Amino acid sequence: VWLVAIIRAAVRYGPRRVSWVLIMDHTGSMRTRCRWPKRPRKFDRARATAKDIADWILLLRPNDRLGVVRFTSRLCFNPRLGNPLPAVTVVPLAPITPAQCTLVERNLKALGLPRGCTPIHWGLAAGRWMLRPALNDPRIMFLLSDGKHNTWTCGRDCGNRNPRPVRNEVKEEKKERITVHSIGFSYNAWQDVNMLKNVIARPTGGNYYRLDELCLWPVFARSESFQTDNQMLFSD
Repeated sequence: VWLVAIIRAAVRYGPRRVSWVLIMDHTGSMRTRCRWPKRPRKFDRARATAKDIADWILLLRPNDRLGVVRFTSRLCFNPRLGNPLPAVTVVPLAPITPAQCTLVERNLKALGLPRGCTPIHWGLAAGRWMLRPALNDPRIMFLLSDGKHNTWTCGRDCGNRNPRPVRNEVKEEKKERITVHSIGFSYNAWQDVNMLKNVIARPTGGNYYRLDELCLWPVFARSESFQTDNQMLFSD
């Protein structure tokens, strides 16, 4: 039902061009396999969801632009060190076309197994920087992650779970009026809620969706969220 976010954009912005960026969590926790069917990894489900999002944007908003970035502790994203965006770019921001959707599918399939810590703030920063050339467009990001934010610490690998870097980065999204929707791939219904919904999506005006425990489809965390979003959709 993340599709509601795209439908709302279609209603709200009409023919005006919107720029979208998908942010892929390519870290170690996304290697975990679903319980069934066929036991795909979390990242496999995230790749399939990203391709579905691209296809629906093409169908509903063919004049928009779409790009894809990924984040992992193996690829440090620090704008102060120059222009590191190419290192984390999966698909450059470009007009949404059938060829662009094919590129999204192909380049995501080409990525190796996810690994490393989960610096979610790096992914958000990469998406924000990819959207920098689109200052005149409404800008929307989809974060596809299990919400297990952690960074390297001297005493323990991936042991630092302080959310402050994420909160600081979300302030930048708010300043630049970027909406962030998050899709959670945790198998615990409430494990990713605080980070993906309360820390990231809600402050930026976005929505939070999650993958159910059986890894079958993204669903809203709460039924009242679905009702609220549909009321907003029709009120628009």
